[in-house]
Amino acid sequence: MSSPQPYRSEQSGSAPENGVVSRHLTETFSRDTPSSAFVHFAALVAASGTFNWSYDIILMSGSILYLKSYFHIGQISVVIFSHVTSPSWIEGLTMTTGFLGTVAGMLVGGYLADRSGRRRTLRFAAIVMMLGAVGSALSNTLAVWGVLRFLGGVGGGLALLVGPMYVAELAPPRNRGSLVTFNEMGIVLGAFFANLVCFAIAKLIGSSPDCWRWMFASGCFFILIFLAGLFFVPETPRWLMMKGRPNQARTILTRVGGEDYALDTLREISQQTAEKTTKIREFLRPGIRMATFISLGLGALDQWVGVPTLIPRCS
Repeated sequence: MSSPQPYRSEQSGSAPENGVVSRHLTETFSRDTPSSAFVHFAALVAASGTFNWSYDIILMSGSILYLKSYFHIGQISVVIFSHVTSPSWIEGLTMTTGFLGTVAGMLVGGYLADRSGRRRTLRFAAIVMMLGAVGSALSNTLAVWGVLRFLGGVGGGLALLVGPMYVAELAPPRNRGSLVTFNEMGIVLGAFFANLVCFAIAKLIGSSPDCWRWMFASGCFFILIFLAGLFFVPETPRWLMMKGRPNQARTILTRVGGEDYALDTLREISQQTAEKTTKIREFLRPGIRMATFISLGLGALDQWVGVPTLIPRCS
């Protein structure tokens, strides 16, 4: 990760570095007065990424019965290295393909966010999720469906990782915690709406063998809202400072908390050096080690008793 560039106070009338600020920045963030509505809107846009991930994952609870019938999942076996897999193994893999994509997306999400920016990575996540949703709905073979389902999971993993990062770097400290929880609310609402939509589609066209296609295609509507919203929010000030663009960072921070807040935050970011980057072994220091184990334990327990257990039972 490249270290932030030192900030130097500039006159308000000076030209921005690296060319003219993008149109949406100059139009939306030209005012010098802070706006809590702007911060809340940006947090909602980022949280809609986690909403879409949860929606896409929980769709399996409503579509798996139709998928099993259409692709004959309960009647097929696959030979892998001379070993014949059971139909239940194929069904389990079908159920978890989206989760596997999520893991892959989260593994590369940090690198993409640092290299291309938080906002651009979220846009890329939305596009990948859209491709996964459309492709899954149009697939005619289980293998193609699995690949595209995995692709959609990659986009969801990117949104799940970068969304909270975006909010944490943009929101002011006084309400950063409450705004980051928008992502958790997005996960809950995504699961709720997925079950609601699957129920409605099953009631309307449940007798159709292509019922599952409409379930996966329904996610496109929410993904479009997520993608559209990303064209009305800025990049995070911290990433802009990392890339040596203090003028744009100051403009956004002024919109978030005012001129004094912008100057203080810019100085704080500029004082952080590469030597202060946290390494993995820092989490095992005395005083932090217990908190690390508790956090990992809660995360593992949440997955053990939560969504991964619930989805197969719903099917």
